[in-house]
Amino acid sequence: MQGSTLNVSAALIADLMAIELLIIAMYCGRSLLLTKTRKDLQAIRILFIGAIAMAFFDLLAFVSDGRTTPFWEFMNMASNSINYLGNCWVPVGWLTFLKMHLYGDNEKTRKFIRNYVVISSLLTVVIAANIFTPIIFSINRNNVYQREWGSYAFVFYLAVCMTYSIWDYFRFKHKNRNIRFFPIGVFLGPITIGYLLQMLFFYGVSLSWISMAFSMVATLLSLQNESAFVDQLTGILNRNFLYSTTVFRKMHGGIMCDLNNFKYINDTFGHKEGDNALEQFAGILQHLAMEHGCAVRYAGDEFFIFTTESSFSLLVDLNERLKNELENYNAKSRKPYQLLCSSGYGTFDPKKESIDDVVRKLDAKMYTDKQHFYAEHGELSRRR
Repeated sequence: MQGSTLNVSAALIADLMAIELLIIAMYCGRSLLLTKTRKDLQAIRILFIGAIAMAFFDLLAFVSDGRTTPFWEFMNMASNSINYLGNCWVPVGWLTFLKMHLYGDNEKTRKFIRNYVVISSLLTVVIAANIFTPIIFSINRNNVYQREWGSYAFVFYLAVCMTYSIWDYFRFKHKNRNIRFFPIGVFLGPITIGYLLQMLFFYGVSLSWISMAFSMVATLLSLQNESAFVDQLTGILNRNFLYSTTVFRKMHGGIMCDLNNFKYINDTFGHKEGDNALEQFAGILQHLAMEHGCAVRYAGDEFFIFTTESSFSLLVDLNERLKNELENYNAKSRKPYQLLCSSGYGTFDPKKESIDDVVRKLDAKMYTDKQHFYAEHGELSRRR
């Protein structure tokens, strides 16, 4: 018995709309999606491409259903198998994006992602085995798709991944409210509703990939909005964030610092290595600032750590931890140079002092520290 003409028509419309929407969004957001220095954006780009492919195979599955020729039987089995691959690998792409976006590209993040890659790889083996022993879905003699009990394992896996991402996101936001603006609901809302409705209640109405398309477009719009406040090289907040938002009013302490030997690195090893030095330095600052406020790239090699607490002892501690982190980095790094910085810190009252006032005050303190450094390291003087 051939599948319902209405269902095929609905799937055709929904999946073609999903493909069109995703392609248009990729084209309009290509400058952001083609960024090579950020792993989170690379993950989103892969998700876009994967969603387009999955929407195509979802359409193919509906078209194949009920057509009793060897070709369509093969296409029905292949397209449904590929759709289940999407169901187990989309969560990996999403979690990769979210982890990289919030925590950056570090060993802890990569280890977390590897664990989910292992789980999805095992589910991929199960999908391959399903061709010979149907436990996820079967194709009957009339070439009609039927879900089996094993399909609910994929619903459960998707639910676990999405639930974890919600928990991890709000845990991060609780510790550090000023680093990222990405609203998690714009992705999880449409995709979760669409997947669950189709998998649990309305098979025959293609909702999953059009829901995914809405989620991806909303995600891209959020990232484009966020990009106005994020430094494209280092991935931390930029100067515009301080002047265009109200976050400064919540801050009561700050550390201003810059790389002492940045000109030496640029002149000796090239601007690419200089960019790498800035990225590494920014990563250290962001890690230190995470639980207390935010890290900002102000200009060039000048950075800030701002804290919500008006605690001079906290600033002293953070400054000391910064020196220790740089020492640890230099001890482990195989770079032909070291990351060295000068800093100035102090508390302030955002109601009485402007951003420019605070910058001038901390810059003066940093300049004193820098004079001491170059008195001891004349070979790295900026005038050389």
